[in-house]
Amino acid sequence: HRDLHSFPTRRSSDLSVSPQTKKQRKKSRSRKLQTFWLTRWPLEAFLWVGAQFIFSFGWRWAYFWARRIAWIMWVFMARQRAIALRNIELCLPELDEARRRQVARESFKHTVYAFFDMLLIERTFKGDRWKRHVTVDDSVRRYYAWAQEGRAPLTTAGHFGSWEVGVFVNHAHGMEQAALYRPPDLPIFDRWLRRMRAFCGVVPIEKEGGLRQLLKRARDNQPLLAILDQYGGDSGYAAPYFGVNTRWQADVFKVFLRNGLKLCVSECVRRGDTFHVDYRVLLMREFPPEADVGEVIRAYAQTLEEMVRRHPEQYFWLHKRFKTRKEGEPDRYANPGSS
Repeated sequence: HRDLHSFPTRRSSDLSVSPQTKKQRKKSRSRKLQTFWLTRWPLEAFLWVGAQFIFSFGWRWAYFWARRIAWIMWVFMARQRAIALRNIELCLPELDEARRRQVARESFKHTVYAFFDMLLIERTFKGDRWKRHVTVDDSVRRYYAWAQEGRAPLTTAGHFGSWEVGVFVNHAHGMEQAALYRPPDLPIFDRWLRRMRAFCGVVPIEKEGGLRQLLKRARDNQPLLAILDQYGGDSGYAAPYFGVNTRWQADVFKVFLRNGLKLCVSECVRRGDTFHVDYRVLLMREFPPEADVGEVIRAYAQTLEEMVRRHPEQYFWLHKRFKTRKEGEPDRYANPGSS
């Protein structure tokens, strides 16, 4: 699931590319597009048929296949396996090697579950049927009351558990939301995601050029959603995560702090291998305009760390959270998948 990287900035090096280099890049893009269009339709047809087979017989049948897909990923995706193990080693060094491998393998499974949940929500949550699958904590009801006081909040989460379930529950309680996201590369995935977001009463805002629209909706007092726990780029805000130096996606926080920020952090914990989620709010905090963005990042990071430590197997460990391309800084992912 690829949401919410830091907003792109134009580098000076992009403005001084020779005509020959531009021409070569254009040809390369053209060849890639031709290859993509030749393979896209058969691939999308295969995915559509597969989705009908997997999701037409309930969540138990879908999760059965999710576990098999996760097993294939674990066996054959050596690079992602090594990245996950390295992330867990950095963040949870107190775990022994056997436990780290168990957490990493479970993380593959929950990653597939989270993707499948996006397609199950529309099929399973119609009417009041969602109540069979979600336990709503009292903190969520307090959050709804808090959200109606003053300006609307920016609600964040992590790539953890089944984060999209909380989005639907908010909608079921009358909250219409807007969310910043990065469209998937494959159009059929983008269509599925947009349809699910529409079912959840969410207006999707594409990351590319989306900050202005996000601010407009904030001025209209519409609750906003973002997931900001992945690597923030080499120009991102430097702050530790699990005690490891890294960079954060801080642009959204910086912009909202200009007028004060109401920040909420929530979690949706899946109960084992079932499509039942415990939804609760972990943090509700207001930051004045004079607050430093580092204070916001620290509050967000601390809440995420507590969440992940309780259920590390439900976190998305497959992302290079601690990568860097700056000279003199260590490459924490050197030769992933070589062992």
